[in-house]
Amino acid sequence: MILSKIVTQITAAMKVLRPPFPEVPPLLMLCDIKKRSGISALAISTAIIARLPEIGIPNGVNTDGSENIINKLIIVMVEEIVKEWKEQGIALNVIPPASINVSGTVMTALGPLPFTGSNTNPVNVRGGVG
Repeated sequence: MILSKIVTQITAAMKVLRPPFPEVPPLLMLCDIKKRSGISALAISTAIIARLPEIGIPNGVNTDGSENIINKLIIVMVEEIVKEWKEQGIALNVIPPASINVSGTVMTALGPLPFTGSNTNPVNVRGGVG
């Protein structure tokens, strides 16, 4: 009884803290695709290294003039994470029923015949991300 209350409270808190991403219309995604350059290990590493002073870690050259090993560690870690995303990541999506609509005209012996149709079942989409 107590455990189920705790689980319910944690689940409710997670929903408030991290609501699901709203569905993006396909046309808007198509317009935005040219602006996105993709995931960059260098850009992510640079952003992390730039924020190190916020937590008290210097991000420049060490006081004795040697290279900052923490910066190198961050770069290597982020490169490996991005590599794993690109090589092993899978994009999964489901297209709801009746959302793929087709229409056209075919020629028959009696003349043109218009037709329309749509998907009746959900369509699973699975592909690599890299």
